[in-house]
Amino acid sequence: MAQWNKISQDYLNQERSLFEVFICSDQFGNIGACGGNNQFELNVSAGIMTEMANVHKFGSVVTTNADYDTVWSEGGAYEFPETAGTLTVVSASTQDNPTGTGTSSIVVQGLDANYDEIEERIILNGTTGVAGTTNFLRTHRAYAKDGNTNVGNITISIGSTVTCAIAAEMGQSQVAFYTVPRGKSGYLKKLTATQNKNQDNSVRLFQRQNGGLNGPFRVVSEINLYGSNMIIPFSFPIYLPEQTDLEVRTYTGSNCTVSATFDMLIVDNSVLGIGT
Repeated sequence: MAQWNKISQDYLNQERSLFEVFICSDQFGNIGACGGNNQFELNVSAGIMTEMANVHKFGSVVTTNADYDTVWSEGGAYEFPETAGTLTVVSASTQDNPTGTGTSSIVVQGLDANYDEIEERIILNGTTGVAGTTNFLRTHRAYAKDGNTNVGNITISIGSTVTCAIAAEMGQSQVAFYTVPRGKSGYLKKLTATQNKNQDNSVRLFQRQNGGLNGPFRVVSEINLYGSNMIIPFSFPIYLPEQTDLEVRTYTGSNCTVSATFDMLIVDNSVLGIGT
């Protein structure tokens, strides 16, 4: 490899000149990051930094007359399961099946009884419920996998309790709740909320730490709206330990469409030195 000497303005003599070439990288091996991480957010989103992941949760709800509605497409207050169980998946349309015009299968992502990440692909049979084979304690995402976008509303249940859903023609669940997996920590970076009516509304993000199941929920942040929207970026991310349940709730009158999102960085505890 030819080396140029800036002082002599000539190429180095390769037979008698010594030279050294070095490359900077960050702790994760990203080239070019001298003194810092190179394109940190892009590397996390691309899955290059396997010790970290971004979680973007979003939901929408048409509010009811309940005391509050969880921000998810099913409406009403969400109920976190207390025990793990297999899933039952059913569509409101006969077209959601391998020979129909809708989606033929979905993937459900969540956590098992140990709070470890799992997923299962389930082939649909229209309006006939289909049982899964994997035990889920949490179901925080579902999406259409094969065929076309779903024609009907698809519900995912554990026992008689609906734990996730895909609204008709959406192809992806819209649920503003999540649980931090075992062996990982969450860092909440941003919360947003919006609504379509001029009426008072409080949108609150709640947490329940350490797999409390029946333990208390505590408010993390609150947004008060009146036919408006708001974004809260946290100057310092809010720390959420493993097995923390998160849920966005809206408190307003009926027939108001409310949307909310939150963004988190999920980091392996081994990177942070937690539990070691």
